[in-house]
Amino acid sequence: MGFEIRLAEQDDLAALAPHFVEMYAHFAKANGTTRLSKGGFARWCSTYQRARAISRVVYIATLNGEIAGFIEGQIRIQAQSVNPEKAGHTAHLYVAPAHRRAGLASALYSTLAAWFAEKSVQSETLEVVYNNATADAFWLSLGFKPTFLTYSKPAP
Repeated sequence: MGFEIRLAEQDDLAALAPHFVEMYAHFAKANGTTRLSKGGFARWCSTYQRARAISRVVYIATLNGEIAGFIEGQIRIQAQSVNPEKAGHTAHLYVAPAHRRAGLASALYSTLAAWFAEKSVQSETLEVVYNNATADAFWLSLGFKPTFLTYSKPAP
């Protein structure tokens, strides 16, 4: 495969910007509504930096020094009414189009799953943008099952 997967450092965050924008463009194309807000990437960087390594982590995959993909994980305590347990939450997974179908998403997820195990999570959660059949098939192949469907609409 030739990819290196490593923990993202502070200096890597700026290089993630075009990938983050492309990921949200893909979301918008899939469902017509999910868009990255103005300043959204900067806010994401700020919140990530505050929780980095304690309750949030980003791993990047590089090939020849270029970022080919990334995955973000978070530790969450599930609401008491749902499951009062520590859960690992996959917040973002992105692989650049030129590197898809090469096993990179699986490798990124395996790295994140190991981090979740280190953090002693009791379950894992994630959300998939509606109408993203490729993501649905990927997560189902890893044993995830759909549990909720979220509906939204613009405010009047």
